[in-house]
Amino acid sequence: MELCYYKSEKGNFGDDLNPLILDYLIPQYGEVLDDTVLFLIGTILFEGFVGRRSIEQFDTKRKIVFGSGVRYINNPPKMDADWDIRFLRGPLSSIVLLNKGDKFITDPAYLVRMLPVFKELNPKKKYKISIIPHFLSLDKLDWKKLCNNLDVNFINPSEKNLKLILEQIASSEMVITEAMHGAIIADALRIPWKRVKWFSHIYEQEIVSEFKWADWLASMSLKNVSTTLPYNKIIRELDKRINLPFLKHVRMGPVEDMFALILKENSYQLSDDILLGYKMEQFSEEIEWLKNTILKK
Repeated sequence: MELCYYKSEKGNFGDDLNPLILDYLIPQYGEVLDDTVLFLIGTILFEGFVGRRSIEQFDTKRKIVFGSGVRYINNPPKMDADWDIRFLRGPLSSIVLLNKGDKFITDPAYLVRMLPVFKELNPKKKYKISIIPHFLSLDKLDWKKLCNNLDVNFINPSEKNLKLILEQIASSEMVITEAMHGAIIADALRIPWKRVKWFSHIYEQEIVSEFKWADWLASMSLKNVSTTLPYNKIIRELDKRINLPFLKHVRMGPVEDMFALILKENSYQLSDDILLGYKMEQFSEEIEWLKNTILKK
């Protein structure tokens, strides 16, 4: 069985969680079901792209969707008998793909709660607040310097050691994140979080960014709120086309000033414990189905 997900050359921990999770849940997945493709974590459901491959390349294979999200609402993949939608990320993906809003659980990144590493995480808090930028924003600011200036912890979303990222989130009292999976993992680890918007939602198109966030937030009955960080429009448009490292200091001042204000606000979110427990039960049922499907082959 092939695991299909987005692979960034820079590294992006939300996407990189895919093999970590599946290797634990079903260690033998790569050795069976050659005719099957599994879609797990990621906003990867649209006609022209799946992990930088066209969906048409999977035309002859069975396609199992295990929590992925729709990317472009006007270009979802065409459904046929080869698709097995076990569940989607949220109700919005369900509506777009299936014309009904009940075929969802939530983002499968919550499955980190089932991994051995989850039990190994030290609950002792080392950081009052950690900041997680989106991996696309990393080269636009000196994030480490920004966090040092603000006396908060910087978490690098492109860190290859995923356990280190999980440990840093678990060791934080609160998390401020531009990356959606920063919020999801914080929520999974029961760390209050809040969202900021800066560069990524512009780069990947605002409608894509807002749709995926709204999709996940609705799945966990969370509020769709965020704070937009200042970004000069001319510099932002240049940044979309070319990397201009010498402008880091120009971007830094306004962003640091806004973060200083955000740090004073107590507007963090956390999903309901009972709801999360119910979602984990749903995950367990689907995992049993997937294991049984593989063992029967």
